[in-house]
Amino acid sequence: IGGQFSYEGQRFQLVTNENSLVFASVDIPFPTYADNDSFAINLNLETEALQLVSVFTGEQVFLVGGEGEIDAQATGNLDLSEGLFVSNLNAGGTITLNETIFQSAALPQPLTVSGTVAINDQVINVEQIQGNFADSTLNIAGILPLFQPQTNLDNPLTVAIEKGQINLEGLYQGLVDGQIIVTGAAIQPILGGDVRIFNGKVLLPQVTLPEYERVVSPSLDISSPFANVLEQWTTPRRSRQPQDQPKPFIPQLENLNVSLANLFVEVSPLFNFQFGGDVTVNGSLDNLSDLKPQGSIVITQGNINFLDTRFLIERRHRNEIVFTPEQGLLNPTLDLQLRTIVSEVSNRAKQFRSAETTEIPDDSLNKVQRIDINLALNGSLSQLIPTLGNNESQICQIQNPLEPIRTSAQLTDEDLERVSTCLQILANQGNTDQQLLSNPVIKLTSSPPRSQGEIVSLLGEQLFVLAEALQGQSTEQLIQFGIVQLALPMVFQNLIYDVETSISETINSTDFRIVPFLETIYEVEDKGYVRLSYDYAFNEFRVRYEKRF
Repeated sequence: IGGQFSYEGQRFQLVTNENSLVFASVDIPFPTYADNDSFAINLNLETEALQLVSVFTGEQVFLVGGEGEIDAQATGNLDLSEGLFVSNLNAGGTITLNETIFQSAALPQPLTVSGTVAINDQVINVEQIQGNFADSTLNIAGILPLFQPQTNLDNPLTVAIEKGQINLEGLYQGLVDGQIIVTGAAIQPILGGDVRIFNGKVLLPQVTLPEYERVVSPSLDISSPFANVLEQWTTPRRSRQPQDQPKPFIPQLENLNVSLANLFVEVSPLFNFQFGGDVTVNGSLDNLSDLKPQGSIVITQGNINFLDTRFLIERRHRNEIVFTPEQGLLNPTLDLQLRTIVSEVSNRAKQFRSAETTEIPDDSLNKVQRIDINLALNGSLSQLIPTLGNNESQICQIQNPLEPIRTSAQLTDEDLERVSTCLQILANQGNTDQQLLSNPVIKLTSSPPRSQGEIVSLLGEQLFVLAEALQGQSTEQLIQFGIVQLALPMVFQNLIYDVETSISETINSTDFRIVPFLETIYEVEDKGYVRLSYDYAFNEFRVRYEKRF
């Protein structure tokens, strides 16, 4: 940048050369007094100069492609007697954008825009701007103050998202539409409105976790371009101090409603879910843990792998993930129920069976018992995964290390809870299954009822006990023998659950089963059950009473 600078008649004056990166004409009084307080500034910035936007926004916004030009003027009165005070400010000009591509710290992908923006009296006036974000079309129009927010605007800046496909690489693929209302000021925008995300697939960023946080056995890929999003789940959360002010150019969310419908998420081999719901979000976009959500997500279908067994979502229960502002986005409350089928084989049956014979025992009601196991998850996510957002040193640090050593200490309920969590993590480190089983969030029950120890034993022995004994058996033979979980694919098990549930509700029974034989169960007293069974393979009917102690 080249030009001429002068100080004469108690005024600073600057005029840059025509071939400079930035054209500027500046006339500022100093010192200021009644007859010497007016100022005038003219600026013209073309594409190359617009790349300086990263400097003025604290590296929050970058120009990465396309063309643009800013032509701006400002006049007013300046008072420097007690700091910097500007009055009678009159700012104007135009901003021209032509396939201009911006990258922001608050956006996972670049934003491409074209159109003209007018600046008039400290207000940005957008007649019409066409934009493109992640293959989705945006129409932007309305007004937004430059520096000072204004209330009750008739035509606030509105970003209309046309219904169509959006592709956020590594995050989401599917349909989207909605309307985002931008208020506040250009230097500190506030986003509200409604966004609908539907008929798509949510992709969770993958990152290799520390050994004590690894939940699935296969190593996860850390090469995802958005692994830094997930890092906020596994790194210490910072606490915002009351005196902290919102950062310039980082959008704040204010009652932004996000509606979800018919979405699918999968992390193989851990889980897959189909879900929908509504969540209203407030807070800053610079940190996930700062967001304050309110709402719930309902899981309609899905399964989860636990102890080498696949559990299906129990569709008789309203399976919810509930978000509250107090717990934040990263610590929702879980209320989920899942179920699976296993086979309980008596010791006598194990002795008589051989892999060398295809003979089906004629007393299948005695030899193999179908057990329906229920897995309930009820509690906060931080209870299920205590190390979420923290490491052991933080969790186990009860006393401030900078305070002097005290001979006695008063521990609050919160401190005692942290002690309990710390002991749980240290005791179960490296043993994920044991940690999950001892977690108060998880509850295992079954029908017919079995103790948690018996249930865990059943889940653990399925592959070893059944696979060796039943090699070479046909699907029909497996069903007749009662080995439902090996004979029927998961999709058919889900269908069977739906049919059995419908019949059970109709006849008001505790449970009803179609395979491996017809069976209805009624609870007649505390832990006392009457079981009516009909084996249609052998035309055998039985009535049994079972009492658990």
